[in-house]
Amino acid sequence: MILKYSNIDPEKSSKDEIIEEIKRLNKIKDDNENLQMALKIFINSAYGAIGNQYFQCYNTDVAEAITAQGQDLLIYAMKSINKYFKDHWHKDTKLHSIMGITVSSQVINDVTVYGDTDSVYVSFEEVYKTVDVWHNEKYDPIKFIQLIYKNRLNEYFIKTHEMYAKKWNTENLHDFELEAISYSGIWLAKKKYVLNMAWKDGGKDGIYFEPQKKIYTKGIETSQSSYPQFARDSIYNLIKYIFDNGKDFDITVFMNKIKSIKSNFKLQNIENISLSRSLNDYEKYVLNDRSGLQLESKCPIQIKAAAIYNFKLNSSKYKNKYNLIKSGNKIKYYYVKGQSKDWEVFGYIQGNYPIEIAPDFDYDTMFEHCILNPINRFMDVIGKVKIPSNLVFTKSLW
Repeated sequence: MILKYSNIDPEKSSKDEIIEEIKRLNKIKDDNENLQMALKIFINSAYGAIGNQYFQCYNTDVAEAITAQGQDLLIYAMKSINKYFKDHWHKDTKLHSIMGITVSSQVINDVTVYGDTDSVYVSFEEVYKTVDVWHNEKYDPIKFIQLIYKNRLNEYFIKTHEMYAKKWNTENLHDFELEAISYSGIWLAKKKYVLNMAWKDGGKDGIYFEPQKKIYTKGIETSQSSYPQFARDSIYNLIKYIFDNGKDFDITVFMNKIKSIKSNFKLQNIENISLSRSLNDYEKYVLNDRSGLQLESKCPIQIKAAAIYNFKLNSSKYKNKYNLIKSGNKIKYYYVKGQSKDWEVFGYIQGNYPIEIAPDFDYDTMFEHCILNPINRFMDVIGKVKIPSNLVFTKSLW
């Protein structure tokens, strides 16, 4: 195989020549990555400056126009995709001939399921089902999607975006590419979703994944370093179970998995199941942590947890053993068992749990906060009844 951007033929080159060529190509890749990041940062900074009232060229009309134009383009792209599949797909006999299929039924529903900034997600489930006859071979869904993109959508996107650019009297600089295919996905909210990856762009033919071997998460707890690793792993495994078994999974088995996770949760070291945060603005929100505990209104919960720690430490005989928390520290914190709302949390410096002054860890509340609540958001969007906090199975609920 001769690489597209290579100056040598790997099949006719020595090992040393290949190593040097790889180094050269990696340098080009790094240079291009640095260039595109510099341009991206510059453009984003220019947008931010234009929307900043202290900038000399501040203009809200320009800032709003940038945002509105981006949203308009995304909506246009989604409408264009839906229009093709609902109005043209069943009549596109030229494409059907290339693919070796016969299609007689029409796509009824919108195929776009989500759009965000520069991406559009499309469901091909209904499109796939419109095929009446496979004349040569029945393609798997991945190849089916790739053939549609290669032989129709790529060209279609170019034409529709050129029409959009002409409308605004400008040059078309937009190019929609097929970046990834997933077996399934769950969308919770904007920029919060999970994909069961099947294929992604890269190399000559892309990279393929077996089902449930590549779970991509965006914006949910499994991607957030503030959540305990145990919780992130547990949520990931529960999501994987849902993907493994589909939305009609056995709720009894699922409930037993959660019960097992909770039993294991209670056996963990407290530091391994506490929440993490970097602390800023401590002095802004804490008025007193020595003679009493006084906090500003709307004090963030992690600062409140740190203030309670400082107050307890200041009131104890362990001030020489443990450091006080201040802005800039990385802390861990947890919900406390059997305390009023004013004392519901407790924090400590990461890696230095103060067992002598630490109040009781509330395993039930922490499990609900770190694992059950995130999973119930998935249960809600896939149409399942939420798991109760007491984990008591009641058949009438299901």
